[in-house]
Amino acid sequence: MARRRPAGLPTSSGEVHGGRVQERLREVALRKPHSLTLSHGARPGLPQLTPRPFLTRRPRLRDVSATTVLQNDLRPAEILAALEDLAVPDTAGLRLAVAYVTKTGCDELIPRLEDRIGTSTWSAIPKAVVTSFDFGLTEPEALRQLRDDHGFSIRQAVIRGPSFHPKLYAFTTASGLQVMAGSANLTRAAMTENSEMAVVTSLADETLTAFEQQWDELINASVPITDAALAEYAQQRKTIKRPVFPPDPNPKPRPIPSAGDLPLFPDEVASGRLDPTQFSSFWVEAGSMSSSASHAQLEMPRFANRFFGYSFSQYDSDHHLIGEPVLTAAGQVWDDRRLTWHGHNAMERLNLPTAHQGGFSYPETAILLTRSAGQFRLRVAAWDSDVAKAWRSASAQLGKVFRVGRTSRLCGLF
Repeated sequence: MARRRPAGLPTSSGEVHGGRVQERLREVALRKPHSLTLSHGARPGLPQLTPRPFLTRRPRLRDVSATTVLQNDLRPAEILAALEDLAVPDTAGLRLAVAYVTKTGCDELIPRLEDRIGTSTWSAIPKAVVTSFDFGLTEPEALRQLRDDHGFSIRQAVIRGPSFHPKLYAFTTASGLQVMAGSANLTRAAMTENSEMAVVTSLADETLTAFEQQWDELINASVPITDAALAEYAQQRKTIKRPVFPPDPNPKPRPIPSAGDLPLFPDEVASGRLDPTQFSSFWVEAGSMSSSASHAQLEMPRFANRFFGYSFSQYDSDHHLIGEPVLTAAGQVWDDRRLTWHGHNAMERLNLPTAHQGGFSYPETAILLTRSAGQFRLRVAAWDSDVAKAWRSASAQLGKVFRVGRTSRLCGLF
């Protein structure tokens, strides 16, 4: 049976009252800017705030548990996965502070968060983003999309220093505040393929109080972005000399040989040339998933069970239960997913959680399973998406892309 659990890491002792935090978020989203003055040396077209003292005392970080997230070419889309895991149905608010926002970054992340949180809850909760116009890298259309399509309060940081540089994603839930902070802006490349690192943690008690005070300071050092400001910024971007390397360059996945030139996964394992246990991630091209009415039975090659730690090899014409690997996704755990051998079509099958059970829609996707502490994190991406291409590229770099069987479907390890 599926069991619910909070996303992210366990919170410290003490709880945050979801209603109180949600009310605070609504106040922030609607807050009018504090008194502004233009100072000598202000950036063209941008106001600067009257200096204010910073009063927040830095808390001592005692007993704060955290986990790290590393993303690179062989660990693609880990930032996106970590943020998906933080998005749970009882999310009560979302706050972002990022230097740059692009439309492709929003397209990569925001629909996934809405899907995991639920459309009705997503529409109702307060959401805010504080960003910058530095170097003209934030895209006006991305901010309009966040505001008009998803109800975000959009704000521009007004700073006295050289640039605005935080990368913060904070999810308020019934169990507290779940935070990811690190190097990733809200861009497609940062979500999927850049080398990035972040820390995911839960805040409560003294650290939560300090966070709320510091967030207030961040808000006080920002102004709402109006239509007029967006229009002015869009004109300014035409004359701004931007960095040689844009925040979202076109992805260049490593080419993969045609299916006919690829080795068969079962043959590689049977010959001893491939040991699936030496890899942490295993993806399979889903295809039509037509083997069941629920479209949730993933057909995998013989010996796929080795990745899950089994040693089944009784490949006869009968039906056999191999095991029940524990699957996780976005705060849910499934310990009743059956991995079986079906002799009539000579395939192993993994019974995945349906969308109704908190899982995903699987046809025509890439399905990724990542081993972690004896469990397997389930992720899904459209087959032609940048995320799925990044998974294939990681496997291609290692020479670990295979045919599932006698069909053209692919699978890979990294």
